[in-house]
Amino acid sequence: MSRNIEKVPLAELQPDGKIKNVLKDAVLMDIKESNDPWASVTLDDGSVIRYKHPVLKVFKLVDAYDEAGNPVYLMQHSPMISANVPDSQKKR
Repeated sequence: MSRNIEKVPLAELQPDGKIKNVLKDAVLMDIKESNDPWASVTLDDGSVIRYKHPVLKVFKLVDAYDEAGNPVYLMQHSPMISANVPDSQKKR
């Protein structure tokens, strides 16, 4: 299956310790299935914070592999946050 190659921005750590924004060749992958349930934390004031990071796009970098030989992927996601706060913590 042939896919189009496009340029994606990537923050790359340079040998001098600085970060440089570069464009890398990547292939947009099709997401066949996604399971991104809500996670939650309960705070000591009684608030419950729910969050999730639904994935919007996944790119596979061209000719890029990690130390174990696995291909490198980039994900675009959109964090979502919801708070359920007790009335005693709300400003009136």
